[in-house]
Amino acid sequence: MPNTLIKQFPTEKRTAATDSGVLNVSEMFCDTLQGEGIHTGVPATFIRLQACTLACVWCDTLAVWKQGNPYSILELFKMFEDADMIEKFKNGQHIVLTGGSPILQQNGLLEFVQRFYAEYGFNPHYEIENESTRPIDPKFAQFISTWNNSPKLANSGMKKAIRYKPEVLKQLSALPNSWFKFVVTNEEEWTEIKEDF
Repeated sequence: MPNTLIKQFPTEKRTAATDSGVLNVSEMFCDTLQGEGIHTGVPATFIRLQACTLACVWCDTLAVWKQGNPYSILELFKMFEDADMIEKFKNGQHIVLTGGSPILQQNGLLEFVQRFYAEYGFNPHYEIENESTRPIDPKFAQFISTWNNSPKLANSGMKKAIRYKPEVLKQLSALPNSWFKFVVTNEEEWTEIKEDF
């Protein structure tokens, strides 16, 4: 989809309002397409959250998730309304919560999804793009339609103790709407997947 059709939300440096929960957002854009996972090609709005538990050597968003600003949930809703997104969410455009590591802001995201339902009376299709290192709160998990999990291998340049969390992988594997993807460039990495995952 040509970039001229993508709506980019404001990302100027600013201070969030204090009348509701806050999410630290690096960038947010809508009317684009999901580019990976089981929903490749589906219309999507991306909310890229600031910060990550990892810093993979080949990360394609490192410069993005290191920056960002706090936004109140009400401010985010207002941006959606101003961009006429609520009806699009109702008609199937997904909300992709990505990062960095969105689960670092799991409490704020739980408030976001709960307040979205309270305000608009429906749950959009939420997708999480997750680096798979943080435990998932079941109260939050019930709102997520699709989990796109990306456990990291040795090729990430990260120490195994930081990137490999078997208890989290077990929890994610138990979710019926959970998918896994790996960055693989050679047979050795495929062997690592078979041995560790």
